[in-house]
Amino acid sequence: MHEIGMEEYKERVLEVLVKIDKICRKNNFTYMLFYGTLLGAVRHKGFIPWDDDIDIVMPREDYYKLGKYIIEHPELELNYIDVSNRDDTFYYCAKVCDARTVVNESRFRHIKGYGAFVDVFPLDYLPEKEKERIRYRNKELFWERVIQHSAEMTPGSGHSLMQIVRKNLAFYGAKLFDAHDVLLKMHKRYIKFDEKPTKYMGLPWEGIPYESDWLKNRIEIEFEGRYFYAPSEIDKVLTRSFGDYMQLPPENERVYKHHLKCYWAEQ
Repeated sequence: MHEIGMEEYKERVLEVLVKIDKICRKNNFTYMLFYGTLLGAVRHKGFIPWDDDIDIVMPREDYYKLGKYIIEHPELELNYIDVSNRDDTFYYCAKVCDARTVVNESRFRHIKGYGAFVDVFPLDYLPEKEKERIRYRNKELFWERVIQHSAEMTPGSGHSLMQIVRKNLAFYGAKLFDAHDVLLKMHKRYIKFDEKPTKYMGLPWEGIPYESDWLKNRIEIEFEGRYFYAPSEIDKVLTRSFGDYMQLPPENERVYKHHLKCYWAEQ
């Protein structure tokens, strides 16, 4: 297989986003650029130079509708990987992948159909009281880490004996759990919690509380020469995510954090 360089990889990921945007506009699904992608749009009008992924968020209802649409339209040359349709995934969120490419991550076992991808995160309501939100976050973060460790190929190295012991305990302990079963139970909990809207939304295991009102309305924002949807309260969202988001990180931190290689799939 022919390996794809980083700039070409970004082109493939952007193409996936363009397809998602067209699907959502056609079907009136709601999505928004979020996390580092939203930051990149505001600060760089595109990818953060040392970042290689795209993140969007969607209301959970539209999240499932998007997946169903992609699965029913193979001519889009997209693969949809989510716990709702795959029992081999270990990712909390959906991956919308370019079906013409193959991605391998050195840390994790390979998933069939995993190619240049856009991360699609479902937005869920969070507890309104801070103490309850922290407890909720800690519980869900534990299970999210169990899932990730269950998919790791090796325990990883540590700088001390204690770190090595902890990494091995996490690695081998996680193998006792069925990642698909854990993911299903997590999503069912969030769907149940969503029955009563609250003041805050976000990812349960991340725990960053975005006010629901910040995410009600959308605007269009430039990203790599095209326009996509973003929350109307961009400043509030980015400040909650990153603090002083216009401040660049130190030069030694401006490095790619993902350890993946992408190839053109063999025809």
